[in-house]
Amino acid sequence: MSEFANLNNLMFPGLPPGNNDHRFPTASKTIHNETVPTPSLPDGFTDANVYLRHLVHEGVRNHYGYLIPNNVEERIEQELSLIEQKGLADYILFIWNSMKTARESLKSCLIVDLHGRASCCMVNYLLDITCINPIEHHLPFELFVDEAANYIPNIRMDVDSDNANEFITLMEKKYGNQMAPLFFEYTKPNGQRKRKIHYDQWVIANRDISNLLPMCEVYDEKKGENVLCPIYSQRDKMKIYEKGAMIQSIMNWQQLAFLNRMLSKIKPHASNADRLRFLKEIPLDDPATMDLFRTGDTEDIYLFDAPDIRECLVNLHPDTLMDLLTLNSLRTPSHRNTPLLQEFLLRKKSGKAIHYPIPEMAEVLDETYGLLLYPEQLCLLAHKLGNLSLSDARTLSLSMGRVRRDYDLVMDHYLPMFIKGGCEKGYSKDLLEQLFTTWWQFGGYAKIFPKTSDMGLILASYRMAYLKVHYPKEWTEQQILINIFSRK
Repeated sequence: MSEFANLNNLMFPGLPPGNNDHRFPTASKTIHNETVPTPSLPDGFTDANVYLRHLVHEGVRNHYGYLIPNNVEERIEQELSLIEQKGLADYILFIWNSMKTARESLKSCLIVDLHGRASCCMVNYLLDITCINPIEHHLPFELFVDEAANYIPNIRMDVDSDNANEFITLMEKKYGNQMAPLFFEYTKPNGQRKRKIHYDQWVIANRDISNLLPMCEVYDEKKGENVLCPIYSQRDKMKIYEKGAMIQSIMNWQQLAFLNRMLSKIKPHASNADRLRFLKEIPLDDPATMDLFRTGDTEDIYLFDAPDIRECLVNLHPDTLMDLLTLNSLRTPSHRNTPLLQEFLLRKKSGKAIHYPIPEMAEVLDETYGLLLYPEQLCLLAHKLGNLSLSDARTLSLSMGRVRRDYDLVMDHYLPMFIKGGCEKGYSKDLLEQLFTTWWQFGGYAKIFPKTSDMGLILASYRMAYLKVHYPKEWTEQQILINIFSRK
C-alpha cells in the first residue's frame, strides 16, 4: 500500500476522491465604508480602542484574577492589535453594549453569541459576548478576523425566546430610524406575491437608514402595522455594506430560555450577568454529566434526544466535549452517507494509538482520533506543518472546501508555500506533497461549516445535562411546566 493510500486511510477512510473538475469561484468580499452606531464612551475615555482595552483587562481579572497565563496575555495583545488595525473596536463595543443593556434592562435575559466564528475571539469571551474559551478549544483568532479581509465579522446576538421581542423593542427604542428589519418575498399558492419580515436580520447604521438605502413599506405581523424596510435581495447584500450600513443577526432560542428558567430557580437573586458567569464556570469534564451522555439518558437534552443518537452515545462512551461535538457533526447531512461515523466510533472504542507520519499532526487530529473533519483542523495543520501564516492557512482551508474549490489558487500558490515551509522545518518534500494532495483530493469531505458553528450549541446541551444531573428537583419542575404548556 502506498504512503498516499496510508494518508487517505488515516484522515479520510473509506471515502472516494472528490470531484476536482467541479470548481466554485472564490468569493471576493471587499466592503467599504462599514459603519455601526457610534458607542457612547464613559467619562475619562475619548477613544474606542482605549475603552475596549480597559473592558478586556477588567474581563481578564474577572476570569483569571491577577495570575494571568502567558498564552492568554499574548493572545489578547494579538487580538487587540488586529482589532485596532482593522477599526473594529466600535463594532465590538456596539455588540457588548447591546448585550449589557439587555441584561440590565430586562428582568431576566440570557443573551450571547451562541454559535459562529465570534467564538474564535478571546476578547469576545472576556466581554461575555460568547461562552467559549477559544484557547481551550484550539480556535484560531484568524477565523474571526482575517488580516487580509476587509469586512466586519458578524457577531450574532442570540437571545432566549422569552425575552427576544422585548430585546428587539429595546433596540428599536435606542436606535430608532438607524435600525430596520429586512424582508423576503414569496409567492402564495394562488400566485399572489407577499412580503414577510425577517425578524432575525436587521439593517443597522450610524444614521437614518432612509438616507442611505431605498425603503418600502412591509406589513409587520407582530405589530399589526406597516413598517419601513430597506429594499433588499440576497444578491444585493454587499450593497448594504457599501452604502454605509450593516446587517445584524438577532436570533431567539428556546434552549437559552430553558437554561434561563433553570437559573432563575437555582440562583433566583443573581443578576443576568452573574447567571451567565455561572454557566461559564460549569466544569466541562464533570464525570456525572458525562455519565448521563454515556448511558444515553438524554431524551430531554437538546441535540441528543433522538433515539439514534442516544444509541450512538451508548456505543461511543464519550469522554470529552469534543466527542459530543464530533458525534453531532457526523450525523449531519454532509456526513450521513459517508463511512466516517462508524470509523469514528470504532477508533474511539478501540483505544489504539494512531501513527502519524508527522508527529505534529497529533496536536491537531488526536481530538477526532486522526480523522480530518473540520476546516479549523486543516487550517492548523497547514500552519504547523507548512509554516503558513494563519491568515494564509485560513484562505487555503476555504479554497479546498466544497464551497470555494479553487484549484489554481491551491496548487499554484499555496502548494509551493507549504512545501517550502515544511522543508525548512525538516520534513520530507515527497511526504509534504502527498499530504497536500490528499487534502485536495479528500478535503472536500471536511465539514462545510466550522466546528465553531456547533460548539456553542453543544455547550448549551452539555450545560443542560449538567443542570439535569446536579439540580434534579428544579429540572423536574421545569419539565412539568413544559409538558403542561405543550398540551395547551
